[in-house]
Formats: sequence, structure tokens, C-alpha cells
Amino acid sequence: MMAAVYKKPGVYIEEIPQYPLSVVQVETAIPAFVGYTEKAVVDGVDHHTEGTIEPVRVGSLSEYAHLFGGAPQPTRVEIELDTDNKVVQAKVVGVNLLYDSVRLFFANGGGDHLSL
Repeated sequence: MMAAVYKKPGVYIEEIPQYPLSVVQVETAIPAFVGYTEKAVVDGVDHHTEGTIEPVRVGSLSEYAHLFGGAPQPTRVEIELDTDNKVVQAKVVGVNLLYDSVRLFFANGGGDHLSL
């Protein structure tokens, strides 16, 4: 430990901890995704037809795609234009949109790694 440099004369107290720091690296947040998927086959059971599914830990986008399917095909695109033919609003209508949420989570550095 380095000696402290004091700018004013006086009495100072330096506490020296007897025990090591008690901060332990643990997961402080667990992201959960809920939504419609292309498929839901976990441990050989198709949960689209066999009822609800228990939470499944997914460590990568490829693991997600293996269990729940890939990117959805848009069923319809609605575009609203103003009088100058500029886009006012664009809406992609689809059902299985959870893939993109998971994809962006992993693309932005999300994962099951620890960070403080």
C-alpha cells in the first residue's frame, strides 16, 4: 500500500482492513426473452404442441437458432407516405420477432459472462 500524500498539516487516520474485500463477482442481472418463435424443440419435445416450456439458458445466437428457429420472413410491410412521398411510418408485420431481439442482445455484447 502506498503512503498517502497530505497537503495540510494535522492528524490523519488510515484504516487498514484486516480482511480481504468481500465483493464477489456474481451475475447481477439475468435477461429473459419471452415471445413467439419459429419452433420450440427442446430435448426432443415440440413445445408448440406439447404445452408450455420451462426457461432455457441460451449462450449464443446459434444455440438459440438450433432450439427456437431462425429469423422470421416478414409477412407484410406497411409503409405510410406523406404528400412529398417521404416515409412517415414503416411497419413490418410478422409473428416470430423474438429472434431479432436475441440477435441484437448478443450483437451488443450480451451473454452470460460476468462484469462489474
